[in-house]
Amino acid sequence: MMAHAFTFDYLPSEDLMELQPGLQDPACPAQPSRIPAYLASFDEARANVVCADSAATVKNALAAADAGSEALFEYLANYGTGAFEWHRAHLRAASDQDGVRHVVGYVDNIQDERALRWKAEHDSMTGLVNHATAERLVNHALADPEVRRSSVCAIIDIDDFKQVNDSRGHIEGDALLREIGVILRDNCRATDVASRMGGDEFVLLLERIGLPEALRRLDAMVALIKGSTAASPCTPTVSIGVYATGLDDLTYDAVIDKADKALYEAKHRGKNRICVYGAVQS
Repeated sequence: MMAHAFTFDYLPSEDLMELQPGLQDPACPAQPSRIPAYLASFDEARANVVCADSAATVKNALAAADAGSEALFEYLANYGTGAFEWHRAHLRAASDQDGVRHVVGYVDNIQDERALRWKAEHDSMTGLVNHATAERLVNHALADPEVRRSSVCAIIDIDDFKQVNDSRGHIEGDALLREIGVILRDNCRATDVASRMGGDEFVLLLERIGLPEALRRLDAMVALIKGSTAASPCTPTVSIGVYATGLDDLTYDAVIDKADKALYEAKHRGKNRICVYGAVQS
């Protein structure tokens, strides 16, 4: 098994990776510290070492460091533990006394750190990001003018959720929250923000999407929520306030305020509906 942290020295001119002395390479136990043809055989030889989803990250970081850029990144790898775990690598280019270029660095196992970070950033009931994390992610996203130009913010509120708790009990109410969390997570893209704002309210930021397509996606989520059996025999419904972002929307508070006004309109008009901020209501 590998140590918690290890160092490496990669020689681009020879495509040779050298691990710290005595460190065994899981992909090639016969070569305890030297890995020849490291990048040339990466996809085949290291398929069970570096997770496929992280392979491009590792290769791109090595190339960037070789070009002179310092790299710090996180990736999934199985370094002899029997499972893919999160690691953080820090690497940079350096030249030896003969002027030969190397990429040197170190790797730390951050599996426990990632677990603690996940717990701090997510709502334990639904698995969605929590309010504080959503605010940070949305503010970061809105810093990009392209995101502001074509994104949609939505606030989803479960109609009469108190009645579900009162009539069916808090266990059923919690089950409904969890099921809605799954629906939102499964129907959002990796680039979207899906969060539990608190209580029975959820916030979505659907990035780089037109309003018509966003409304189609929200309609599909509503249908799935109505089909939930968590609150049976009740049919759960939701009210949704929607706001299509613009170039002037620089902060989380700015878009939430407008989506919240649309949510108020949906509640005022009888619940169980989607209202868009600024739309003419019939």
